[in-house]
Amino acid sequence: MLKSLWKRFPGKSRQSFDTVEEVAENVGLHLREVLAAHSAWKRRLARLFKEGDRGRIDLITVADDRICELGRWLHGPGRDAFGKLEEYHEAVEAHAAFHKTAAEVVVEFKSGNRKKAAELLRTRFRDASNCNQMALVMLFMAARK
Repeated sequence: MLKSLWKRFPGKSRQSFDTVEEVAENVGLHLREVLAAHSAWKRRLARLFKEGDRGRIDLITVADDRICELGRWLHGPGRDAFGKLEEYHEAVEAHAAFHKTAAEVVVEFKSGNRKKAAELLRTRFRDASNCNQMALVMLFMAARK
């Protein structure tokens, strides 16, 4: 996951992202794991179209940005450590937008609007996912300074 992110930052070395990961670890967040968990949502949402819901996706869990590990960290230890940084607030907003957009996909799917759900997944959800990842990396890069 981080390998694909560092390619988006010309002039930044892979080592700088290892350091970003270390900053995250030092404040209690396993960055690779939370990025992988959020990436897994795209696969879970895509499976809706192949396998149906079968009650596996709980809308409350999807919509609430404070339930997942990253959300608990952002609204707890992360706020304590980085709450004064602009990048922290951008990360909180990006994370909330990610969950809101994922919930919109689920709502449209469960309402029978599969075409709209698929479009949201391909566009707004993808964009929200990318923004969420980038905002986290930017937060930890700012925290290194």
